[in-house]
Amino acid sequence: MKRIFEIELIKLRHGKTTKVIAIIYAAITILSLIILTYLYKSSVDMYQTYGGEAENLSNFPPLSFPFVWLIGSVVSSILIIFPAILAVLNASNEFSSKIHRQHIIDGLSKDEYILSKFFSVLIISLSFTIYTAFLCIIMGLVHNTGAIPQEILDAMSNHVFRDTHPLIWLFGYFLYTLSILSFGLLISFIFKKTGRSIFAFVGYYLVLEWIIIAFLVKWKLFLA
Repeated sequence: MKRIFEIELIKLRHGKTTKVIAIIYAAITILSLIILTYLYKSSVDMYQTYGGEAENLSNFPPLSFPFVWLIGSVVSSILIIFPAILAVLNASNEFSSKIHRQHIIDGLSKDEYILSKFFSVLIISLSFTIYTAFLCIIMGLVHNTGAIPQEILDAMSNHVFRDTHPLIWLFGYFLYTLSILSFGLLISFIFKKTGRSIFAFVGYYLVLEWIIIAFLVKWKLFLA
């Protein structure tokens, strides 16, 4: 089992696709957080322009601790399509190039091969979660200006997080990533070809899933 894990880790570490997607994902997440901060400050300034009182909000950095754990996790969740595509490509490319047959010839059973692909999903999920954690830490340190009294920050934190720890959002992001990537892996096993797998996953995630959610919400309101 350890050998299977190490093989998948090496393949992901040295894969060109992994590096390209990781760079794009990192750039977009950082840019998204910067834009989000700018939009927040712009909305507060506009609110004050029209006579609203937002003295505390104008000095409040939305990416300060502990709120950065929530915002960073939410932004990363919105961009889950990038690690998901990486997981789908990692599995479907082996089917397209018949590498999976070579693994079985080399001594891997079918169960071990499936386990190896799940290990790849686990590695990707952990890697993106660790990156999100480091990004939140850096953003939180940069934006912790101390401009707002601690009692106000504590009150806002209690209102936002209630009785939960802020880091629960990061853990939730990990579970969400693991579940979405596992679903992408299932699609890769079903469709096998890279193009069909990507098309099926993106079609479900961006279209069909929202149709299902809208139907369930409508059905729930109908039953209520």
